[in-house]
Amino acid sequence: MLNPPTALTEAFSPPPNLPVSTILGWRYIPQRPGSRKFSLAPMEWFSRETPTLTDLQPDALLLPSTRICQSLLPLVEKAASEGYQSIQHPVHTAVYLPLWISRVWRDADRLIRLRETWKGRLLWAETTAAKEKWPTTLLMDALTTIQSAPWMAGYNGLQRGMVSVVHLARILLSHKWLDDEVIDCLRDTLRIEQSFSNSTALPNAGPAAPKGTTQRAPVITVASAHLRTCLLSGNSGLRRFYSDKLVSGEVLKLLLPCNLRNLHWVPAEIDVAQGHINLGDSKPQMSREHINELLRDLRTWLQEILPARTWQTNMTALETGLQQDSSSCGLATINAIERRISSHASKWTPSTPGKTRVRYFIRCVRAGKVLETHACTTGSSSDEPVTHEASGQVGDTYNADSSMIEHVQSAPLTSEPESYDSSEDGSSIASEQSDTDTGSKPRTKSSQALRAVTVPKNRAVIMQAQKPLFATSQIPVKLRITVRIVELRHPC
Repeated sequence: MLNPPTALTEAFSPPPNLPVSTILGWRYIPQRPGSRKFSLAPMEWFSRETPTLTDLQPDALLLPSTRICQSLLPLVEKAASEGYQSIQHPVHTAVYLPLWISRVWRDADRLIRLRETWKGRLLWAETTAAKEKWPTTLLMDALTTIQSAPWMAGYNGLQRGMVSVVHLARILLSHKWLDDEVIDCLRDTLRIEQSFSNSTALPNAGPAAPKGTTQRAPVITVASAHLRTCLLSGNSGLRRFYSDKLVSGEVLKLLLPCNLRNLHWVPAEIDVAQGHINLGDSKPQMSREHINELLRDLRTWLQEILPARTWQTNMTALETGLQQDSSSCGLATINAIERRISSHASKWTPSTPGKTRVRYFIRCVRAGKVLETHACTTGSSSDEPVTHEASGQVGDTYNADSSMIEHVQSAPLTSEPESYDSSEDGSSIASEQSDTDTGSKPRTKSSQALRAVTVPKNRAVIMQAQKPLFATSQIPVKLRITVRIVELRHPC
């Protein structure tokens, strides 16, 4: 019922790891003519008539609006159970298409939107380069990197492939606020770079043991951006993971990118050896109201796991510089953390944030490629719990980026953690978020793997995956997703 002809699938659902340059020159770009039908409600597109047009050619495909393209596929099963056999043609009357056209329209619409997204990132790089007077070599490097990046997939070394490169591009190659997924991908990038260098301060990977010894020296570790939200949650696997590291002495310095009520990012450092809690802030007037809450949570956590220790606070130990806009706090935070673990890292320049953004994007892509080239797994700590967050508007549905799910069924909204199990086989395609989407819609063979969660206004969805997933693998998956609704405010 939902299996389109191979020619249409190949034309409008290219492999997710194809380079952007290939998609920009893609042959099949369907047209979207205007039509009064576009105002119809999604269920009104279905008909009980037998399909009259089944021999569709890629060159002749016409699309309805994006709203319809995204709405029909989740409704097909319901429509079929009610006796509907076809879908109206987007322009012509008395012409009916097979139900599988809903999948073709969804894929073709995604192709068009992501193609435009990548065009926009190239334009942003050229415009920002002129405004900030980038060196020519940096602009050329940026354009080459963008065009060589996978158009929809992620890299295994960056959050286990669950964050797509197009999502990284949307955030880093723009003036948008950095979300926790991007922050954690940058953390993975630092780890990958350090693992291929001779640095003695490797995040999540200690220096080589001295000759004649087998024990590794204590290390500096960069925590996940999600640790801040888990500090006071006794049931959090992420909190237990880092608690064990500090208690055992395996980690003497823990660096944390901390989100203050979804308003502002600041870096923090727990120095166990010195008994210090060190902070930095790129916009003190933004954090003044919430910094005491962060300190209280950090002290409560440390007092619980290390009760014999006392802690002093230094509010300016981590140098961040002062941001000159409302969206660069994430850049300042990750840069302060990078300079804490590497003496070779340079300080970012607040007056040219675009230059810092594009350099981080280039490094993310290179780190992802290096790790896949070497076929190793140093880019992500396999025993650290995985958490993802996304924001939404009224009526949006969030389709789990980490769950390898294509089509989901509706589920009631809940303010309490709610878990679902999936045991479907599938091939994952990482996030393909649009600027108006709340989350990604990865592709899989499953049609009922997980129910969607409707996201209310000013809310975000946090999910935890039980095991790592890889964006380009084809493996059977037994996955447990935890969904929790939390408040989301406007960032700094």
